Amino acid sequence: MRDPEGVPFLSALFDLSFERMVTLRVARWVYAAGVILLAFWSLAFLLAALVRGGPPALLGLVTAPLGFLLGCALLRLALEALVVVFRIHEAVSELARRPAEPIR
Repeated sequence: MRDPEGVPFLSALFDLSFERMVTLRVARWVYAAGVILLAFWSLAFLLAALVRGGPPALLGLVTAPLGFLLGCALLRLALEALVVVFRIHEAVSELARRPAEPIR
């Protein structure tokens, strides 16, 4: 896995100067793993509710999918906020590398 600069992931991971960020590349994997874990949690919650039967089963039928959707939304929001911070960092770093233009 390479970034747009062509730097391999492991090289960027062990870059002790922190010039290359790996967060943007890792965010998609964290989101995928989070969605899978949320799906397992929702399924386990739903099955536990169905085993109990009666009102808990009805409650589980409603809350398991809602919990899954809410968890996915919150995970996505958190990761998007983190990605925005790192994209701001990249943009500011690019501006800092540009030569200063004279003020008119």
